[in-house]
Amino acid sequence: MATPGLDGAGRRIESHDEWACFALAALAVRDGDGTDLAAGSDVAASSTVETDTWGRDHLVNGVAESEMASSSPLLRREFTLDGSVESARLHVAAVGYGEVYCNGERVGSGRLDPAWTDYERRVLYASHDVSDRLSEGENALGLWLGRGWFAKRSAHWLADGSPRARATLTVEFADGRTRTLSTGPDWLAAESPLVENDIYDGEAYDARRERDGWHAPGLDADTDAGADGDATPDAWDAAAVVDGPGGTLEPQRIEPMGVVDTFDAEVVAEREDGQILDFGQNLTGWVELAIEGAEAGDEITIRHAEALTEDGALSTTDLRSADATDTYVASGDGVETYEPRFTYHGFRYAQVSGYPGELDADDVTAKAVHTAMDRRGEFACSNEDLNQVQHNAVWGLRGNTHSIPEDCPQRDERFGWTGDAHISTRALLFNFDAVRFDEKWLRDHDDAASAMGYVPDVIPDKSSEDPADPTWSITRVMIPWYCYRHDGDVGILREQYEGMRAYVDYWLDAAGDGVLAGEYGKYGDWLAFENTDGRRGLPHDLYNTAFLYQVTDTFAKIAAVLGNEADAERYRDRAESVAESFVDRFFDPEAGEFGPGTQSSFSVPLFLGLVPEEEVEAVAENLAEKVRADGGKLRTGFLGTRPLIHTLADHGYADLAYEVVSQPEQPGWVYMARNGATTMWERWNSDESVGSGMNSLNHSPFTHVSEFLYEVLAGIRIGDCPVTEHVTVAPALVDGLDWAEGRVETPNGPLESAWERTDGGYDLSVTVPWNGTATVRLPEAADAEVTESGAELSADVSGIRSVDREGDSVVVEVGSGEYEFRVV
Repeated sequence: MATPGLDGAGRRIESHDEWACFALAALAVRDGDGTDLAAGSDVAASSTVETDTWGRDHLVNGVAESEMASSSPLLRREFTLDGSVESARLHVAAVGYGEVYCNGERVGSGRLDPAWTDYERRVLYASHDVSDRLSEGENALGLWLGRGWFAKRSAHWLADGSPRARATLTVEFADGRTRTLSTGPDWLAAESPLVENDIYDGEAYDARRERDGWHAPGLDADTDAGADGDATPDAWDAAAVVDGPGGTLEPQRIEPMGVVDTFDAEVVAEREDGQILDFGQNLTGWVELAIEGAEAGDEITIRHAEALTEDGALSTTDLRSADATDTYVASGDGVETYEPRFTYHGFRYAQVSGYPGELDADDVTAKAVHTAMDRRGEFACSNEDLNQVQHNAVWGLRGNTHSIPEDCPQRDERFGWTGDAHISTRALLFNFDAVRFDEKWLRDHDDAASAMGYVPDVIPDKSSEDPADPTWSITRVMIPWYCYRHDGDVGILREQYEGMRAYVDYWLDAAGDGVLAGEYGKYGDWLAFENTDGRRGLPHDLYNTAFLYQVTDTFAKIAAVLGNEADAERYRDRAESVAESFVDRFFDPEAGEFGPGTQSSFSVPLFLGLVPEEEVEAVAENLAEKVRADGGKLRTGFLGTRPLIHTLADHGYADLAYEVVSQPEQPGWVYMARNGATTMWERWNSDESVGSGMNSLNHSPFTHVSEFLYEVLAGIRIGDCPVTEHVTVAPALVDGLDWAEGRVETPNGPLESAWERTDGGYDLSVTVPWNGTATVRLPEAADAEVTESGAELSADVSGIRSVDREGDSVVVEVGSGEYEFRVV
């Protein structure tokens, strides 16, 4: 019901009812007498698809002799509707992957659906409006299942069995009657043309086994045995009814995966064993192939790789055990088109073998497939190398989002490594509308968390009971905080609060005297350029304690945002205690350095605010001298690089930070870009590590540089206050850059910053979202003439709230709107 004084009407909420939005109103639940039943009550689901009205049955292929025998069954149910359909909703949960069909047509656009979870804890379902798909008379539903992660065994994941699904269809007739159909023994099952399917290894598809009309009404299931009776010996039989994995059913609230872009091919080599194709972009997805002139039984294979060997063959060693091969057996029926269903590959190159006749580039298309998040941000500048770096970051981010933030998409891994995700999350949030995506993965944290509060290194994970490296698993606290800052919704903080508290408490207890011992660390500054084995000589206790301070201090801020003042004070005190222990243990005041004096050991304490105020200037200067002594090149890895470049920029060394980021020599992002990278490498020297077995050319961590481009070069700084309330615009006008611009779409509209040098000064354009405010810092302006939209800058100008001078900068507080500043 609407609140008093607002127009509104009551609405009865029933099982399977669609979502309804009540703008600017509070929602109350009232009984027949008008009593508010919701006031002061907890919210729980009842009579919903999660509980009362789902069919209790689960499906697998009923004709298989064992559960694992059919990795991709077809399931169907034909039924008669005895009236005009007013509305119909279909709810489907699959463990593994599943496609849904109604009366011969695909329902929904998602691919590789549903999202991966720990199925023993949580199973996601999708809801579809099929009102326009059904009609009075005969109708049919179909499900096509694939193994996905449910039937996949790997280093961090154990197979659970064959794929299975659960569905319910609720039909409301025009005369007010309802009918519900659910999965059960009255469904039929048969083997599909998909003989094999595996996330790592690829698919084998036999077109001779296709069953025309299997998902439409009117099929004679007693005689249907596919297009070729020899190729498909088994007909339809009753579907097997089995137990589910035990997880709670929940709606899938993130965007489904989908085809988001396509790439044309160039045939770069004709080899005895097939044609080598180059798509010009390292991407994640698959190849669609048009085949003409094939005879029944002809076998065409498509193999995938990120690189070529020196003699022009596919370089597949770094895929490790992942076969990354799709096989198509032709039906011989005219022009045939094939693309995979239940696998994906990371690749730039493909080899097609067994193609009948001459393969033309027009017959091949690469399709990029990932969680279909909308683009949220754009960045560009006058440095074309950095524009390519931004491109690489965007494609590195999108190629590693398949319902979880992956480390890499091509080899026998593709896991949700916490360290990789923490490092790259803010870049993801700048570039994509990724809050729902991150919220889903945070619920995966809930499922993975131990009773003691810690989480594993990889999420989801069914093979480890040990706590993660404490410098990596800070995702538990930091990602909710990042989502809040980029979206302004406190809901995720409330939802994750107790889990975050348990996590922080576990590590505070482990720290004892305030220093978290090195024995808890595993990875340190992973793959630092000066420590190419990722481990040698790294001070784990320094990093462990530094990041313990960060999560404790951040949790205190979260408590304050939620109004939990007692917790806020308690955890602020604990954070201060950790900081004091950190300085006592690791800081050498005479040398002005922490630990071993590496770039990381300088930059991490500065970045996290652990350096005593009176020592900050000296420590920052020592860091800058260290970087200069290293030739303006970074020597950091996963943990240290992000703090390094931001710390330099934030402490008066923006030009040096820019030198590091735009460094054309190894190691660096521009070096990658100039040496053929179209995503981000796993190693700074990946070009020298081909064939090592740990050398992904599409890895998420170093995509974090995109955050630097937005925040430092474009000047869009999203601080502790959420973007919906207040931001800071403070571009760094670094030497060698003529202009830079960034745009981020916020929940309240666009946030934009664009600057360009002019004769004797520069122009800065700023757009502040509605209902928000901004602090605009105009560098090099204290002694200059400053105007806004042609008028002398003052608090009398519309939208300008105050004007102050700090050092060589002019600081302007503004409200929402568009501003044109000129500094001459």
